[in-house]
Parts: sequence; structure tokens; C-alpha cells
Amino acid sequence: MGRSHLLREAIRSLAIFCTVVGVATPLFGNLWSLATGVGWHVPAEASVFTFTETRGSGGSAEWWSAGEDSRNYYALDPEADGYLVIARAAAARCRGFDRFDASTWCRKRP
Repeated sequence: MGRSHLLREAIRSLAIFCTVVGVATPLFGNLWSLATGVGWHVPAEASVFTFTETRGSGGSAEWWSAGEDSRNYYALDPEADGYLVIARAAAARCRGFDRFDASTWCRKRP
């Protein structure tokens, strides 16, 4: 095996890895939003690999108003400059919970 063959295999492996990561996680979309969106951020409790924006702000604004990961739901705080977090386990026990309506969240934390 020559050097060019090893280089082709390395590039091929990297391309396959990037494709799998791109399909299996929200990484690329989050990185794009972080790079291009003014005010767009990933909550400190989440990561670029796990956070999924479930509702955008609408209009020409570039931030999310609701999101989730495997552990929590997130919503922009309508009364403060920041966001709210509720654990999925707490949300499951919360009567009338609506992940898109933070006023229905029982045990939220800023």
C-alpha cells in the first residue's frame, strides 16, 4: 500500500464519519446557527451535539424560543433575559405540561 492509498482511505473515513455525525446529531445545524445567528446560543446544560431547536423565534429573528435534549426542555423566559429549563422527568409528572408554553411548567429553573 502506498502513501496515496492511505491518504485516500483516511479522507474516505473522515467523510463517512462526518456524514454519520451530521445525520445522527444536530451538530452541523447548531454550529451553523452559532456561526451565523445573532444571539443564537446553546443552553449551558446542553451541548452542540445534543441540543435541538424545536421552535424558532419566527420572523427575521435568529434565536430559538424552545428546544430540547435527552435530559431537559428549554424555553426562552418571557419575563427575563434568559431561558428556563425543566427536566424531562419533572415534565412527565407535571399535569397539563406543554413544552411550548413555559407557563405550564411546574418545576422550572432559570
